[in-house]
Amino acid sequence: MASYVQDGDVIEYTHSAALSAGAPLLIGSSLLTIATQDVAANAAGSYATEGVWSIAKGTGNGTAISAGSVLYWDNANAVVTTSSNGTVRCGFAVSSAANAASSVNLLLNFC
Repeated sequence: MASYVQDGDVIEYTHSAALSAGAPLLIGSSLLTIATQDVAANAAGSYATEGVWSIAKGTGNGTAISAGSVLYWDNANAVVTTSSNGTVRCGFAVSSAANAASSVNLLLNFC
């Protein structure tokens, strides 16, 4: 039997570190979320699990992203990438971003 808890587009979660609004947070090994407000360490906060977000990407040769590309979260470097190697699938690019661009628009967790 299941009981309804919440919509799921924003979830409540307690993390051990303080985070600023807009900070990405990987929960477990596969759920990328975005803090919707400043959150103190060890306090419950609100984290978005969907929506379109402008998010950091790498810069330099080979880092351009085309609209519609599958994006992956590189937790070690705190950027999205098109490489699935050692990363976590987190959604799709809904805009293009050139090599020199430092961000891209991500449709978060859309499968």
